[in-house]
Order: sequence, then C-alpha cells, then structure tokens
Amino acid sequence: MSSLDQQQVTLTGPDPVAAMSSALQLARPHESVPINMDVRLFDNYYRTEYQCGDYIEVTCTFPRLKLPDGTLTLKGQDPLAELAITCQTTVVPVVIDFEGGAGRWSGASTSRTTKSTPTAPRP
Repeated sequence: MSSLDQQQVTLTGPDPVAAMSSALQLARPHESVPINMDVRLFDNYYRTEYQCGDYIEVTCTFPRLKLPDGTLTLKGQDPLAELAITCQTTVVPVVIDFEGGAGRWSGASTSRTTKSTPTAPRP
C-alpha cells in the first residue's frame, strides 16, 4: 500500500487524532502561496488594461470581515507611475491574478506617496 493510500485509510479511520494528522499532511502541498502573479492597472472605466511587470513591490491581503488592502510600489520612471498618481482625483483600478487561477485580488488605488532618491552632490 502506498503512502498516499495509507494516509487516506487513516483519514477515514476511527482515530480522530490520526485523521487530523493525515489531513494536514495531505493538505500541506496545496497550502503554498503562488509566487507568480499578473498585476494590471486600468483606466477609471476599465476600458484600457495596462500590464505592470516592472514593479518594486506588491502586497495584497484577503482578510475576513473587512475590506482587503494592498500596496503597489512602482519605479519613478515606470510608464504606469503617471496613471497611478492620478488616484487622488480619479479611480485607478488594480487587478492581481495569481498563477494557475489560484485567486484574484481586485481593488482601487486610493492614495499615493512619492519618494525621491537624493543624489550625491557634484564636486
């Protein structure tokens, strides 16, 4: 009997502790968070889609019983930075699709922060 078959037998067996342990082992490979994602920004009417592949950082949450939030950090010279900073005056929808259809996050940019990197003084 293979290890997988043994775990399935244990899962349906009379021992609840062994069944829980077996269930955790069977679920573990499916718990990994997908690392490949497709980040897209849209105009305020979802008419035009812009691929965002050269971001510095992206995070998103999937909380229970409250609104999800996330952050998207773009490089200053990114062509989408100009669209992203308009979020103070218009809606900038953001959609993140995870690898293999594992999930989708959707929201809108509501605030912006700009940072400048100081350059060294010229001699």
